[in-house]
Amino acid sequence: PPVRSPASMSLPLAILVLLFAVLACGAVSRRSAMPLPLLLIPAGTLLALVPGMHAVAPDPETFFLVFVPPLLFADAWLIPKREFLNLRYPILGLALGLVLCTVLATGYLVHWLIPSVPLAAGFALGAVISPTDAVAVSSITERLRLPARLTHLLNGESLINDASGLVAFRFSVAAALTGSFSAGAAAANFMLVAVGGVLAGLAATWVLGRLRRGLSHRGWADESISTGLTLLAPYASYLAAESLHLSGVLGAVAGGWYAAMQEARDTKPSERLVMLNVWQLLLFFFNGLVFVLLGLRLPEVLEGVAGQPWPMLAGGALAITAVAMLIRLVWVFPASRAMLWLTRRHAPQTPVPPWRQVLVAGWAAPRGAITLAAALSLPAGGFPERELLVFYASAVIVLTLVVNALTLPALIRRLGLRADDVQLREMRSAHVALAQAAIRRLRAALDLQHAEHEMRYTQRLIEDYERRIGRHCGRSAEEAMRIAPEFETEISLRRLGIAAERRELRRLRREALISDEVIRDLLHDLDLREVGLDSVARQPSAASARAAEA
Repeated sequence: PPVRSPASMSLPLAILVLLFAVLACGAVSRRSAMPLPLLLIPAGTLLALVPGMHAVAPDPETFFLVFVPPLLFADAWLIPKREFLNLRYPILGLALGLVLCTVLATGYLVHWLIPSVPLAAGFALGAVISPTDAVAVSSITERLRLPARLTHLLNGESLINDASGLVAFRFSVAAALTGSFSAGAAAANFMLVAVGGVLAGLAATWVLGRLRRGLSHRGWADESISTGLTLLAPYASYLAAESLHLSGVLGAVAGGWYAAMQEARDTKPSERLVMLNVWQLLLFFFNGLVFVLLGLRLPEVLEGVAGQPWPMLAGGALAITAVAMLIRLVWVFPASRAMLWLTRRHAPQTPVPPWRQVLVAGWAAPRGAITLAAALSLPAGGFPERELLVFYASAVIVLTLVVNALTLPALIRRLGLRADDVQLREMRSAHVALAQAAIRRLRAALDLQHAEHEMRYTQRLIEDYERRIGRHCGRSAEEAMRIAPEFETEISLRRLGIAAERRELRRLRREALISDEVIRDLLHDLDLREVGLDSVARQPSAASARAAEA
């Protein structure tokens, strides 16, 4: 750990300040149109002015180990698997072909601009700036809903090019330090570390999953222990691969993918609710801290290049950023047609991607957490022009974030892109299918019942499911508009009932008629019911909005 002077801020207090900065910026972002990363970076830079704050920033290796595995693991866990497989060719085209072009073009550009930077070191910078950041994209476009296919493409690309960029970074750093490089040996080694990393990550996640299921089924684990084991999974998969000198990055990605495939089958509902809440909070803080730490590091980065002429620094940063963005725009249009040809070999009905979506995919490429983590992990000793390369990587992050934040929303509006109703249609179909399955099961139970009260209650449940089918079946715009007020009235009445229950619960608590344990259980039940109402209410409101628009 760094040695602090007497004036330095204590580590616990510094962590508290950083977390508070993330929360404050998150609150401001929700109330304004400003993307969260553009608030977090200036906040970190301001915090760097506080005496002693810069001394508590983690060293590069710790930074990489703490932040990268859970971020990659969560990305792989959350990405829609069906959509990823359907878009595998466009995703691989961006995540492999474009990354390779970016690495090569950046390496030669940096070596040409600054001859003191070896070509391998330039390739390392290209590998650093090649991964895009899904969090930054979503923070910019969250108020402008994009077509589902485009959203899935950007998220899938971000996941895979994180892995491909970091693997290329690993080989570039090794070549820069050793001064030797063999394409054949690198290709063979790449396959070894990639495949081995995936297998190691799968094995580690499988072991933790078996342990979690065994403890849970034997009653030795509750929701907290099960959630804790899932939090260990990204680090276990990453370290398992790294300890064998394989790709820990791909290990974390593979572990997250496997965990998602096993989640629905092996996780209890109560465990899943806790896991979702804990992971949402963890990812919010981790993604926020990455950008705050970037701002916190900026004065140190600038100090590292203080002896360099500013025209050269500014010109190099602009040139590298412009080349990276230009290569992407040049790549996406021909690549989209080539990937369409490959996709149609097994899915002939795949539509031609509209040029507007292709243009937005080419422009939506801000850099973020992975770029910063990789740049800071450059070896501190013996790596040529390390401080200069860290400066350029930081500049690319800031410039791409600013340019995308200022222009991407306007570009989306100008092109007239809007969300499609694919997810809504699938949601309706699923609601109908689930309700029909429940009705079939309840009618089978009704045939076996003899008690009048059982038959009456079962019939009411069947009628409730039939009403759900009526809400979600495809209807004309006029019918949808007639149904919407009735549905909203029902939701409103149910919320009135829940509000009355809450007031009564507060009275019972105020008069000390029930214990805190009973209060917590009842509050949990009310919370689940209200969250369920919110979730259900969002679907008809979207349907009625589209009906009104029609």
